[in-house]
Amino acid sequence: MVSEQHNLLEGKLHILFIRYFIPSISSSLTLSLCILFDTIFIGRGIGSKGLAALNIALPIFNIFIASGLLLGIGGAIAFSIDLGGKKVERARSIFTYSMILAIMIGAFYSLVGLFLVEEIAYLLGASYENIELITGYLGAVMPFGLFYVVNNTLVAFLRNDKAPKLAMTGMMVGNMLNIFLDALFIFKFGWGMKGAALATGLSTLLMTGIFCFHFANPYCNLVFEKTPMRIDIIKRITKNGFSSSIIELSSGLVIFCFNRVLLKVEGVAGVAAYGIIANISLICMAIFIGTSQAVQPIISFSYGAGKIERVLKTIKLGLYTVTGLGIVFWVTGILFPQWIVSWFTKEIALMELTVRGILIYFTAFLIMGVNTMFISFFQAIEKPIYATSLSFSRGFVLIILGLALLPLLFSTDGIWLTVPLSELIIFVISTILYINVYAKQKEQCL
Repeated sequence: MVSEQHNLLEGKLHILFIRYFIPSISSSLTLSLCILFDTIFIGRGIGSKGLAALNIALPIFNIFIASGLLLGIGGAIAFSIDLGGKKVERARSIFTYSMILAIMIGAFYSLVGLFLVEEIAYLLGASYENIELITGYLGAVMPFGLFYVVNNTLVAFLRNDKAPKLAMTGMMVGNMLNIFLDALFIFKFGWGMKGAALATGLSTLLMTGIFCFHFANPYCNLVFEKTPMRIDIIKRITKNGFSSSIIELSSGLVIFCFNRVLLKVEGVAGVAAYGIIANISLICMAIFIGTSQAVQPIISFSYGAGKIERVLKTIKLGLYTVTGLGIVFWVTGILFPQWIVSWFTKEIALMELTVRGILIYFTAFLIMGVNTMFISFFQAIEKPIYATSLSFSRGFVLIILGLALLPLLFSTDGIWLTVPLSELIIFVISTILYINVYAKQKEQCL
């Protein structure tokens, strides 16, 4: 364990980054890929009505993930900083609190899902025409709420406890199972929406089981401690993780608001088109988040040990990476929009509407990764006010304002413009904040 800690503080940054990069992206993609395969199989097996119904149900995942990130990212950042400062016992207490809260919250979601599925479906925007499709999906997803929350919490701690490869392995195995079960349940058994949801839930259950193998590792620092109730620890966890939680909750709210506006402007086809774009965006965003999570353990550990110069070099490496990825995503969308959409549907009208949306919406990817990296950096050095303010403005305030105003000026194109414009405004603000923090941290190195 000493050599591992030494490596985080003294090892070559590029090698460390590569070591964390692929596993971090893989683990952050876990649920996004499961939902993506659900979307592809539902689009092919059920059609545009199934795609629209799935998109209405998607915010429930944002709630699950947001809870996991609140406790996982929030706890793992504090855990890593305390390990860097050689406060091992306190780090283990943080892990204990995070996991207990994750189990309690996840169990609550599972119980709610058993008794209030129809009410939740109507709350999300279901109508008489699609209530059966939506409740079929939610009824199979929500009982797995416990495992979605625990999964997202545990994987953050695995990454910060030097086990990113195990997180990647669990994700890969789980997603292979999801693909197999999607095809089996939808096409072979004819279970439709329920089958897609069940495939995702069982895959998440398997992933959680694989992640638990880390507890048998002799170098594992994830130890449950008997500890008295400490409100200060809970506050520290939630303050650190609140920004990530807000980002995820805002994503769910964005989907909900987009669905409402598009239903008025374009009808069911508009909701289906956004369902396709939203799923692609989830994948790209997951890669951006995975990249930011790859540098987070290095930043937090180095910051806790007082290695400020190493912190600044690490964030620069992360910013270069997400900028390159953003350019790749944008170019792909501009050059191959029809090919992307063809994975989900063959309906001509739906394809045309979705392609138009991609050409506008994908410009956001040019700066979305940079914004994600800035927010993660502020979290990693425990500046939650900056991170939370940016996340809330980016994912809620600016999106709501954009959806209220831009469609009045540009109709459907205004809807697609909302996210790129929001990202541009946050890019300007976060760059100013970063330059300010960078200058202050740089002074400490002199």
